[in-house]
Amino acid sequence: MKVLKGLPVSPGIGMGKVILLQPEKRHIPLRPITAKEIPAEELKYRKAVDKTIAQIEALGTRFADGTDIKYKAIFEAHIAILSDPTLHKKVCDRIKKHKDNASRAVYKTLQELIQTLSALDDEYLSHRAPDIADIEKRLLNNLDSKRPAKNNRRRSGVVVAKGLEPSQTASMDPKMILGLVVETGGPTSHTAIMSRALKIPALVGISNITEELKENQFIIIDGSKGVVFIDPTPSVLEQYRKKKRYADRISKRNLKEDAMLPCETFDGRQIHISANIEFISEIDNAITYGAQDIGLYRTEFLILDKHIDEICEEEQYQNYIKAIKSLNGKRLCIRTFDLGADKQSPFTASLGIEDNPFLGCRSIRLCIEQPNLFKQQLRAILRASASGPIDLMIPMISRKSEILFAKKIINEIKKELKSKKVKFDENIRIGIMMEVPSAVYIAEDLAEEVDFFSIGTNDLIQYSLAVDRGNQRVAHMYTPHHPAILRMIKDIVIAANKFNIDVCVCGEMGGDITYTQLLIGLGLKHLSVTYSTIPQIKKIIRSLNFYESRAFADELLRIHHGELILERIIEKNKKIFPKELQAS
Repeated sequence: MKVLKGLPVSPGIGMGKVILLQPEKRHIPLRPITAKEIPAEELKYRKAVDKTIAQIEALGTRFADGTDIKYKAIFEAHIAILSDPTLHKKVCDRIKKHKDNASRAVYKTLQELIQTLSALDDEYLSHRAPDIADIEKRLLNNLDSKRPAKNNRRRSGVVVAKGLEPSQTASMDPKMILGLVVETGGPTSHTAIMSRALKIPALVGISNITEELKENQFIIIDGSKGVVFIDPTPSVLEQYRKKKRYADRISKRNLKEDAMLPCETFDGRQIHISANIEFISEIDNAITYGAQDIGLYRTEFLILDKHIDEICEEEQYQNYIKAIKSLNGKRLCIRTFDLGADKQSPFTASLGIEDNPFLGCRSIRLCIEQPNLFKQQLRAILRASASGPIDLMIPMISRKSEILFAKKIINEIKKELKSKKVKFDENIRIGIMMEVPSAVYIAEDLAEEVDFFSIGTNDLIQYSLAVDRGNQRVAHMYTPHHPAILRMIKDIVIAANKFNIDVCVCGEMGGDITYTQLLIGLGLKHLSVTYSTIPQIKKIIRSLNFYESRAFADELLRIHHGELILERIIEKNKKIFPKELQAS
């Protein structure tokens, strides 16, 4: 068995035989044309554009009902490109000046644009190159180029490709496509957006995997953790079969009866369970799956495609208002922009390239450097707080001066809004992400300044263990059960309790049922997780005895080897997991 790490972009488990999707080989006729043929070639191009637009409009209707605007915007952007007079002028100029036929003119014009975008350091813009390639392919298919023979085989499997064009992803049958693994792309790529829309488990960013795998080789992908298992061992296969059977059963039946049961231990300890979201469209599903509210709203996705002059306070405000209305009185915890590191935008790209962005000017550091951006968002959040319960959460705090800076700006905006008689929640709760080791060591100092902590285990583990979880050579060292991580979480809980503030876990560790009993035993009363995991987490919590869980956590805190800790956790889970999970 071989394990590879990628970037998780669409949750779920996919397992099956590999379907290698090879790039199409296309012959573009080089036939020169005469002056008399120019009008006919221009007309042929125009008709191909009209036909392509009609095809894209038909494809876009697949996402017409109840889908986040970002999904539909993909197709709208394609239509806008095809309708661009500049594109028409460039293609027609090639037909007239170079005597290229329509196919050649389209190919040369769009290839220049693809190469320009692909060469950019800007992550968002470079990820738009597949959109142009998609448009190019459709136009050429609708012109007179020789179309490649279609592969009519229809079988289920996990699709593995170097890259995918948006229409390829949108055309897939989720019943046949068990998962997607793509070498290129990121969380803002259209492969990521479309796979989430179609509910297909997906990973991106695994270099050379098309060379690593063979057709029909069996693999498992975990779209929540970003892991690929090649030729899995029998034990790993059985483990993921159980997880998938349970997840499938949950998705097929009426969730409300089970998901809406109280989230409390067998002996009555109440556990608050929230959902992490990136898009407003996820709120309805989160509530259906049993979330009591939204514990983490990742707002940077609102501006990842924007330059600084395109970032708009009113647009943010309207987005928060829409979220509040969708929640019908349930609380919304808004995390301020966590830009930088792996979340680059045209705006961050304009500030220059950093050698080590994960240790660079990101999150609160960027907001301190760019106070106008920070003030704009804080003003939008405060204005929205008049319409429903909102918590405000600051990420990446590593020193007390950062939260003092944030509070100073918040107080200034409050005074400004008061002077303009704009309503807002005077008592809006302010919290911070505990995801940097230095913050753990000054937890009591920070607790004096805030209303709650939220433990971001992803970065806390990465920074504490000095492990890049996207690096295949060291990914196996990224271990939530490391003794240092357990002790850090316990110290954060102790500091929060001392100052009587709330504390939550919002990282991936909170949504992994392997660690549910451990976290409850460490004293956590609040988990914020991917909504699809909530029913099974609730089921486990209802089977626990809190005092036994606390004793178990104390036992694990005394163990000095992470491997032994994990062995004890697995052994214990076999005993305490509900029968339904063990049989699933």
